[in-house]
Amino acid sequence: METLTVHAPSPSTNLPSYGNGAFSLSAPHVPGAGPLLVQVVYSFFQSPNMCLQALTQLEDYIKKHGASNPLTLQIISTNIGYFCNADRNLVLHPGISVYDAYHFAKPAPSQYDYRSMNMKQMSGNVTTPIVALAHYLWGNGAERSVNIANIGLKISPMKINQIKDIIKSGVVGTFPVSTKFTHATGDYNVITGAYLGNITLKTEGTLTISANGSWIYNGVVRSYDDKYDFNASTHRGIIGESLTRLGAMFSGKEYQILLPGEIHIKESGKR
Repeated sequence: METLTVHAPSPSTNLPSYGNGAFSLSAPHVPGAGPLLVQVVYSFFQSPNMCLQALTQLEDYIKKHGASNPLTLQIISTNIGYFCNADRNLVLHPGISVYDAYHFAKPAPSQYDYRSMNMKQMSGNVTTPIVALAHYLWGNGAERSVNIANIGLKISPMKINQIKDIIKSGVVGTFPVSTKFTHATGDYNVITGAYLGNITLKTEGTLTISANGSWIYNGVVRSYDDKYDFNASTHRGIIGESLTRLGAMFSGKEYQILLPGEIHIKESGKR
């Protein structure tokens, strides 16, 4: 694959006219039509496979045509623009499906203009990894955000060292907890792991341990900001590595991703 570093123009930039340039995303084949077909198509658009397919198409196109070809630049900007438009619709219209967000008619995906329509907030859905790449390419280093409640965190108190150490120490009673810890989102969420990877979190709460060894933790988790860049990493996953390869071909600026809000965690067990 070529490793030229070039500037990818944002969607709506004037380029030679080669047509729309949008790839067709293909759900798994289902014979016939009807409710089953609809279900399969909608499920595909909700899955990480949608994001991975789009990235694979972009990488394959670049391999064949080169990263600095004007047509390639249009293909890149058009297809990333479709994802930006879908993610924007997911933020503006909570609860709609990714399929509907991607095919929203007003504005049409082909009319997406990054310069006037980009948003600080990202949805955290399957469209977000490609949107995060767009902000690297065209966002000029401006910070972005995704609500911590939308990134699918799975936090177990026994994976937090301070809580685990108190439980295993044999003490009994009620203990306040306030501690920072590193969390690998990519261990279980290929989408979140693709653009956040390992993040630093903080939990505050109360740990109660009974004489029989049973325990319960009740608390909240908040996050520190995360930097979006393309430094070497081993925790990005297949989608994240595809993004890394694409990002290395084009000039961009790293930026901060804010993770506002908090999630509540409550778990019990016995030592």
